[in-house]
Amino acid sequence: MQNRRFVALATAHVITRLAFWMAFLGMMSLASFTLHSAASGTAFVLGALGAPFIVLAPFSGMLVDRSRARTTLASTYVVAGVLSIGLVHVTELWQLVAGAAFWGVSGTLIFPSLGAMLKRGLVREDQLPRANGIIQAGWEVTLIAGPALSGFLTKQFSAATPFYVSAALYAIGLAVLALVPSWPPSHDRRSSPGDLLQGVTILFRRPDLRAIALWGGIATAAFSAILAVEPVFVRDVLGGGPERLGLIYSFGGMGATAGALLAGSGRFGRRELAGIAGAFGLYGVAAIAYAGIAHWPAIIPAVMALQMGFSISITLTVILVQRRSPAEVVGRALAAQRGVEQCFDITGTLLGGLVAAAIGTRSTMLGSAAIVIVAALVLAARASRIDRAEGQLRPTAELQHAPLALERFD
Repeated sequence: MQNRRFVALATAHVITRLAFWMAFLGMMSLASFTLHSAASGTAFVLGALGAPFIVLAPFSGMLVDRSRARTTLASTYVVAGVLSIGLVHVTELWQLVAGAAFWGVSGTLIFPSLGAMLKRGLVREDQLPRANGIIQAGWEVTLIAGPALSGFLTKQFSAATPFYVSAALYAIGLAVLALVPSWPPSHDRRSSPGDLLQGVTILFRRPDLRAIALWGGIATAAFSAILAVEPVFVRDVLGGGPERLGLIYSFGGMGATAGALLAGSGRFGRRELAGIAGAFGLYGVAAIAYAGIAHWPAIIPAVMALQMGFSISITLTVILVQRRSPAEVVGRALAAQRGVEQCFDITGTLLGGLVAAAIGTRSTMLGSAAIVIVAALVLAARASRIDRAEGQLRPTAELQHAPLALERFD
């Protein structure tokens, strides 16, 4: 925390993530409670948020690697602030879906930009786990206040109020980001078609990253199915409105914050894959308790544990990809991982909405939780097999000095 440049980045991140969560709950509330959409409607909104990652991940990663990451990150704040104001005027579901899609386009640049700034010199290599833990905790801690405040403002004033507040927060975050130094690109800005694939190459040449891409993706699909139907679950099963949905997100944020800090504490060492498997197991068990109990406020501990597992898995995944990626292509590697993840995300989101329409939200959540547990068990076995075969993962420093075109990363 003595690194003032990092403190400025973390502060800007916290402010803009608070803005995001307020707008996100505003979108979910708008879909569920103002436009009276079914589960498939909220699923389409979430799908629109994630769809751009599938198409744009290679391009966004290359853009981050070949530009000043701070400038790229700042542009996402500007776009999100403008969209927040635009969502005030939404009166139809298709307009909300379109707004979410544009939001998703700018969102493809956020985490590659943050990861590149950390990797390029904002913090030391040995500080990456702690720095990533703090960044992820900043995302999660705003989940405590953002949705609850958004739900309160919606109830007290109007559905448009959270969007106005969100736009103002993005403007403040942009001002704070100006305090962070702007590093030049890691190498020249010329590019070739092969550059787009370097992130994917890194992702699929290592057995640990391949396991994350596949089994982490399967778990992500199940996460997304639960998230897609949750607003309707709260409305129809728990009998709550925007305020209760906001409280559920906020309690989840408490667990997620603790999970991010735990993942960044260094307790997992270099055994991130096993840690991710354990986090998936925690999520799955907690999700079964959440949907099984289905009574407010008895679900609060399950909600907190569920989000703790999710946050640990996300943070450890970023740390693992960062450590395995040379600095000049870290943006592409992180973007590729997010792109693969979002392929599963979109699939799970849309299937979750369709399945819930057929069998109900509660059954959908229970089935999705079971899928996460299966993914956790398979990933744990895979992690054990990799550890036995390799003994210990090669340090990132070795990878950075190997020719990217020839290095097999195994």
